[in-house]
Amino acid sequence: MELKISTENGLVEGKAENGARVWKGIPYAASYTGKHRFQSAVPAESWEGVLKTTEFSPAAPQLPKKLGGITETVPICEKSLSINIWAPEHTVRKKPVMVWIYGGAFVSGDGSIDTYYGGKLARYEDLIVVNFNYRLGAFGFLDFSSVLPGAESNIGLKDQLLALKWICLCIT
Repeated sequence: MELKISTENGLVEGKAENGARVWKGIPYAASYTGKHRFQSAVPAESWEGVLKTTEFSPAAPQLPKKLGGITETVPICEKSLSINIWAPEHTVRKKPVMVWIYGGAFVSGDGSIDTYYGGKLARYEDLIVVNFNYRLGAFGFLDFSSVLPGAESNIGLKDQLLALKWICLCIT
């Protein structure tokens, strides 16, 4: 069972989990902190060696929710733009790819929430399941361009487009 895969940015190593292979927290975009906070994300830098992708990345900044969101125990951070991939345990040919973009009214959600766990779909439906984090709330959808020079609007949707481009380059 191959747990190392090649991506556009370098090699990643996942783990076997509940009858599926999983790669968690693969960065698809560079950090958006500081002067980049209200600008479109740019693709992640390439890395040397093998990146261990066995843990979910932190969630995008948001308020915890007891129902349908993150709990108070989930770490949040602005370095959250990452992709999670689940694949069948044994793959000998190309598989269909299902991309799950979580809801949450653009203010809550995270790829690590149990509801979005893709292992069972990968295992029982014989397909690849992908989800990803994107900026939420004011960081992703409030237009600051009239008060902050260089700020852009709808950057949460632009994060989603960048993630989809990464998926097309690396998985299909």
